[in-house]
Amino acid sequence: MARIQIFSQKVVGVTLALLLGLSWSAFGQQKPMPVVDLEKTPAKTVQLIQPQVKSVEAVAARASVPGVTGKTRSDAEKALTKAGFRIGIVQQTPTGKGRPGTVIRQSPAAKVSAAKGSAVNIWILTKNGMDLQPSGQPAGFQDQPQPRFQTSHRKLLMTFPGTVPGVVVYDSKGQVLQTFDSGRQFDITESLRKTNGGTIYLGIAPKPGPTAVPMRWDPRDRIPYNLARYRDLASAWIIPVDDRAMADSEPGNDAIGGAARLGVGYVNGEVGGDDATDFGRVTALGTGTGTLVQVEVVSGSVELYLYGPTRTYLDGGDRNVWIALAPSTNFYFEVRSTGFTSTAYRVRISKRQLNDAYEANDSFARAKIFSTGRAFLGNVINSSGAHVGFNDYYKIRIDEPKAVRINVTQAGLASGKRVTVSLYDPHGTLVSAEDTAGNANGCVFNYDLRPDWDDPSYPVPFPAGDWCILVSEYSSNTSGIGSPAAYGLGAPPAAYTRTDHWMTTTLTP
Repeated sequence: MARIQIFSQKVVGVTLALLLGLSWSAFGQQKPMPVVDLEKTPAKTVQLIQPQVKSVEAVAARASVPGVTGKTRSDAEKALTKAGFRIGIVQQTPTGKGRPGTVIRQSPAAKVSAAKGSAVNIWILTKNGMDLQPSGQPAGFQDQPQPRFQTSHRKLLMTFPGTVPGVVVYDSKGQVLQTFDSGRQFDITESLRKTNGGTIYLGIAPKPGPTAVPMRWDPRDRIPYNLARYRDLASAWIIPVDDRAMADSEPGNDAIGGAARLGVGYVNGEVGGDDATDFGRVTALGTGTGTLVQVEVVSGSVELYLYGPTRTYLDGGDRNVWIALAPSTNFYFEVRSTGFTSTAYRVRISKRQLNDAYEANDSFARAKIFSTGRAFLGNVINSSGAHVGFNDYYKIRIDEPKAVRINVTQAGLASGKRVTVSLYDPHGTLVSAEDTAGNANGCVFNYDLRPDWDDPSYPVPFPAGDWCILVSEYSSNTSGIGSPAAYGLGAPPAAYTRTDHWMTTTLTP
């Protein structure tokens, strides 16, 4: 009996040894567990993790994404394939820095660790003025009919070479914007507005059927198109209003106190003879920093005159007037005939929301932290008719002497205006201001805070802390005066009609 027990123990021992040997040979050379550097890793991220074969395999299956910016699509695809990745969505964009036909952006970015075999999306710069073409297709995707885009009567139309069974328009998050059944031309103005001139993704039904447009396609089958060139059409979208609005207000609208209350869109009327004039009243939007309101004569021998919120006359004698108003503020306009006889007219009213992510920052106390981003340069009229909102204060942290460089670009100021950049130390003392090189497009400010060793007055104590930047109209560093003007004739300043205003700050050691 003792021999049997000894034999059994030997068998168990040999079996365990064999199993351990097989296990060791199956895994090959084991990689050492990664060592966590507690000095470089925040304490809250350090966790006790049991060694698992799965995690070692996951690390081995990842690689650094190669940089393909500046390459053509073909060269980018070769570089990605060589590194173990595949090309994803190839999207064309008309805006950006680089050479047309080359990659200007990629996602994931270069040097980011990603799973091998995963897709890398790229953006290719197109030439200015090119018609929109498909922004790209995933590798292996079958060719789809390519639409052309055109505007007609303030609508954006998408036209295919022939009839398609159906189309679904998605946004970047995969939400359905519009759905169309079989056809050749489709009105996608609604999608343009919902994306604010961004990127849409088209899913084209492969064949007609009871459900012409399936809703659960693979997202990779959705082809992107960038609508940035039509952004102005989206923001100045016009809703037709009752053409009888002015006529229904007669004769009360012959005086400013009886001005007809109007929305946006087209309004018909008649002036001259016994009906010498018509007055209208428009209210600014209740959102954003303010509202740009335009009234334009579409037809008729008439001129427009502009009145402020307090019914004070501002300007006139043109066929196009505009005003920038604080939210929910009223203003008035007058229509007068240019002759002595009665004449029918048609005017168009439009509104554009003005936004400034940094408001309210009109004083040192309200200065906003600013690095690189978008800042709206403009001015509006409040309910009393006073200018508000332009002197913008920003603050940046400077803990040691540096060379400060501040760019204000594409300011879009009114004709003859000039922008000023001023730098203040943490105590509120003006250090320097740049107002000689500024113009309607902006200003470049350079100031070196580092000691000049040739100057015997140095070293000067350097106050570390939050330094302030003031952007204002040239020689107008007092509250209440802004640029551009808040109302006028003809086309409004570009600051009110463009959305690409940027102020960038650069600190160089």
